[in-house]
Amino acid sequence: MSEFNRDTTTDEVLVDLDLTGRRIVVTGAASGLGFESSRALASHGASVTMLARSRERADDAVSRLRDLLPTARLEAGVVDLSDLSSVDRFAEH
Repeated sequence: MSEFNRDTTTDEVLVDLDLTGRRIVVTGAASGLGFESSRALASHGASVTMLARSRERADDAVSRLRDLLPTARLEAGVVDLSDLSSVDRFAEH
């Protein structure tokens, strides 16, 4: 049985992990769990591409996270997962 449960935080899951050199893409990163996941992953050294449905929301999320983690390696991306052509455009980037 897992040592994690519904009260486990992202930082508890990632404790002692060094994600330096890893590129992670997070969907829904403009708010909620996506933003928190991006924060936790970046704080453990990952380069994080934060995806949202609009450029404004993605850029805002990156800006807010940079305020918390000034040295984080972050990139904003735009993808609407309900539109496969949007996914294709991002993947070709």
